[in-house]
Amino acid sequence: MYYAVAQEYRDNAVWFAASNVLQILSGVRDTTGRPLYMGLTDVPGPITDDRGAIGAIFRRPVYEVPFSNGELWFGDPSAQYAFGSRQGIEVDVSEHVRFAEREVMWLITQRFAGANLDSSASQYATGITTATSV
Repeated sequence: MYYAVAQEYRDNAVWFAASNVLQILSGVRDTTGRPLYMGLTDVPGPITDDRGAIGAIFRRPVYEVPFSNGELWFGDPSAQYAFGSRQGIEVDVSEHVRFAEREVMWLITQRFAGANLDSSASQYATGITTATSV
């Protein structure tokens, strides 16, 4: 997944993982015995000011998110997806809906939309249930 993300996005890339994926990754070791996932161990965490980062993989911060079991995402969120307000805030008022109670009803809505900016900025995997050594 790391090398499948376009190189220009790796500097700002992060990992988002389901809880069970983090449990699986915590047992994976490289050929020298070092853990792949640097989290929940005595080794230093990722160099970041974000206290939400709970570990690191390839020196990129790892965040535990409420994904479904077996899901893992890697990439640059700011380059991969945009989320923003569309058409501002709309306000409607009705003096008729709660007329009997002599109340005025207000409806204030704001529409948000998102768009995929660059699919090469991230990778997503599902179905991660085990890790085997090679």
